[in-house]
Amino acid sequence: MFERVSYHSSGKFISSGPWIHPDRVLDSHEIILVTQGVVHICEGNTEYALHPNDLLVLSAGVRH
Repeated sequence: MFERVSYHSSGKFISSGPWIHPDRVLDSHEIILVTQGVVHICEGNTEYALHPNDLLVLSAGVRH
């Protein structure tokens, strides 16, 4: 009835300057929570500008 959920890893990323998220396709979901600044990221053909307290779930199998 329910699909099993597994946990892979987590961490806190801090950038002291411009940074570009790696161009990749993962076989797992990725959760991004912004605490400071603005994060620009693209998933598939959709572009996002994330601000503090924004949360984005990147889908497995989609280029981001």
